Amino acid sequence: MKRFLYTLVVSIVFTINGVIGAQAGNVKVSANLDRPYLLADEEQSVVLKVGLSAEGDSARGERPPLNIAIVLDKSGSMGSDQKMENAKQGVFEIIERLNEGDIISVVVYDTYPRVLIPAQVLKDKSEVINLVSQIYPSGSTALYGGIELGAEELRKHMSDYCLNKIVLLSDGLANVGPQSTEDLASLGRMLSEEDVLVSTIGVGLDYNEDLMTALAETSGGNSYFAKDSYELPKIFAEEINEAKTIVAKNIKVYIDTEKGIEPLGVIGRRGEVGDKYFETQINALYGKNEKYALFEMKIPKAAHGTTKTVADIRIEYTDPATGKIIKSSQKINVQYHKDADFVFSKEDKNILKQTALTKTSEIKNQAIKLADEGKY
Repeated sequence: MKRFLYTLVVSIVFTINGVIGAQAGNVKVSANLDRPYLLADEEQSVVLKVGLSAEGDSARGERPPLNIAIVLDKSGSMGSDQKMENAKQGVFEIIERLNEGDIISVVVYDTYPRVLIPAQVLKDKSEVINLVSQIYPSGSTALYGGIELGAEELRKHMSDYCLNKIVLLSDGLANVGPQSTEDLASLGRMLSEEDVLVSTIGVGLDYNEDLMTALAETSGGNSYFAKDSYELPKIFAEEINEAKTIVAKNIKVYIDTEKGIEPLGVIGRRGEVGDKYFETQINALYGKNEKYALFEMKIPKAAHGTTKTVADIRIEYTDPATGKIIKSSQKINVQYHKDADFVFSKEDKNILKQTALTKTSEIKNQAIKLADEGKY
């Protein structure tokens, strides 16, 4: 069966009325079907892309309170090339940019993880800086345990009103405890479901890029590479400044399919698929980026000229400025056409590319998992 593609764009614009001195922010939600013009009299599958982006100037004068856990690799390899000293400077940069009322904790790990600074409302920055300045490198790399312990500290002050974030820095490979890419990706997915973002910073050329990228992506955080440790203060500062651009959090996407439409799967994200619905979650949306989810479904055949409603798209998210829940919904249709050339000429190359890249990434992750298990 030939596949022919076309694009239909449906846009919904939400306006967030910020408080706490924040500017008004806009979230644009677009629904795009890669094949809403289908070849008549054939059963076919389509991919629905639901994308979210900020409109206008999303920078806020104020930001939501932070509940941040800094997880710092202090293994022996951090002693080379001033890595440890520059990592400390990066942590100092975060501390100086935190506000009164923010919550901070610091976890360090080598062969074992341990809490250096328990989760607490920041009051005395100099005391925190003094404790961090006393960190010295030694031992192995219990990366997974460090993240778990950082999450435990965050949970002490978890709140829908706070932005809950772990910032991880490491220069090497995890070699104590769970250490495969799939292990860390699973941990990232679990933390995402708890509304925790994990941003990872890899230092030097020998760190495990696949592992740290998977951890960041599955949690909804950022992944950075610092060619040398002198870049760390700038990266840490960027992580704090990003909080001023957050426009939505706890984003839930619900897709209710119409009669005769068969949900096949959520592509590239963890989600739930039922007989007549999809559900998935996007942790947070910042002004500088777009977040999206891809849903694949099977569409029954119909005659030329038929218009069929495919699904009802429902979006729900938290306004980080007010804590209020914003909801909206939109239906999306598919049309049938007998002219194959016409249908083919309307295909959306961008959705095709995003779908192919996402599926390729899933296959790559599965291959890495099998290789880690020795199933070459």
